[in-house]
Amino acid sequence: MNNRTEVKLNNNEYLGFRNLFYVSRILPFIMIETLFYIIFSALLTKYDAVNGRQFSMRVPEIQRSFDDTLPQRHTKTASYPDTISQDNLLKAVVSRSDSLIWIRGDIKKDYRIFGYQSPSTKSKPLILFSVFTRDVTDNPYNCKYGAYYSTSDLAFEDTRIKFRGFDGKFALAQFIIEGNVADTFYFERKWLTFIK
Repeated sequence: MNNRTEVKLNNNEYLGFRNLFYVSRILPFIMIETLFYIIFSALLTKYDAVNGRQFSMRVPEIQRSFDDTLPQRHTKTASYPDTISQDNLLKAVVSRSDSLIWIRGDIKKDYRIFGYQSPSTKSKPLILFSVFTRDVTDNPYNCKYGAYYSTSDLAFEDTRIKFRGFDGKFALAQFIIEGNVADTFYFERKWLTFIK
């Protein structure tokens, strides 16, 4: 008779021991990698104890090429404002029945429609409708009535824009809030189309 007892492991217990074995074999490598990371990061950064600031000892060319790979925040640069494709334009629609002006936002079409204070593109913009997020977010053109993707996005309740006529290359429009004319502004005529 044998005094030795045999221990049988079920499948889950066996897998647990097997995983523990692999972790114990790989753990020293992880610790060594972490140690190298700490040492090399300390070597790449030097602390100026006198002035209390850190500065990098990296080679400037390498640092610049690394910085170029980082995502840049959008700013008004030479590529701003975004260019409009003349082949794929969206125009404001004027209803002949009630003279209301509608601009439906369409991400697949290009448009940047300003409502100016007077019939000149040099005058102050009062409102803007644009497909471009950089034109709308935070109202970068400081339009008095804001910047929007479409007329359905207007911030005021019961708001309408009504066509009143032409003034040369511009169309006169009234900004109506709750039945009262709040202001008048001018759209460039090229941005309007009429429907029945």
